[in-house]
Amino acid sequence: MAAFIEHSLRGTNHATARTGTPLDFIAFHAKGAPTTVDGHVRMGIATHLRTIDAGFATVASYPELRKTPIVIGESDPEGCAACQGPQLAYRSGTMYSSYTAASFALAHDLADRHGVDLEGAVTWAFEFEDQPYFPGFRALASSGLDLPVLNVFRMFSRMVMVWHYHDDDVPGPEAAVTLDGSGLPVTDGAMRLSHCRIDETHSNAYGAWRRMGSPLAPNRDQYTQLEAEGRLSLLEPPSEVAVAGGMSTVKFALPRQAVSLLVFE
Repeated sequence: MAAFIEHSLRGTNHATARTGTPLDFIAFHAKGAPTTVDGHVRMGIATHLRTIDAGFATVASYPELRKTPIVIGESDPEGCAACQGPQLAYRSGTMYSSYTAASFALAHDLADRHGVDLEGAVTWAFEFEDQPYFPGFRALASSGLDLPVLNVFRMFSRMVMVWHYHDDDVPGPEAAVTLDGSGLPVTDGAMRLSHCRIDETHSNAYGAWRRMGSPLAPNRDQYTQLEAEGRLSLLEPPSEVAVAGGMSTVKFALPRQAVSLLVFE
């Protein structure tokens, strides 16, 4: 990457015979490194973030590129979208969605640390036709049913997000979350709070499919239910929260691997 940037900035352009070649943006890939430990999946988010950190550091070492947009062209937990198997079943559930929430947000933190312009990051995912339900491919939907990770991308477009991520795909205690919101558009009074959730029983077609007994061919009623379960859903009916001095405090429990979206209106 450094050699490519050096050539683009200071090398001979063999099309024009001049020095340098325009750079509209810089792109690189970043992947995690999951393993299996004691029968469960252990993700490798640190490997993923180290690659992003190194890429940003390389760009930041060239002052003239500080404002050049960076695109992480593939930002994924591992490198094989078309692979499947029991060790990749996590892609259908909440491990993949919570990993995505954490890795994308931390990429923005790293961009701020290095002072570079992160334009965006994308996942390398596909649709695989004529496959069983939830086979474990890296995809955003399975047989037309939205996966929890797709709901994370829906949350990304709306924000304020909170996630509870761990590398190890094993049960664990809930997190007690206290969210202090400031700078709200209402100074004193109340606002309407909508709380969307991705967890085992919300916005999760895969979880609903397993609770049905993992049918190989869901009937029409089951499929309709799975479609509904795959959509981004509310944890509870919208409620009013008190605002004082433009600030409000919300407390809630967040299960392991869950992601919440809080919308104040």
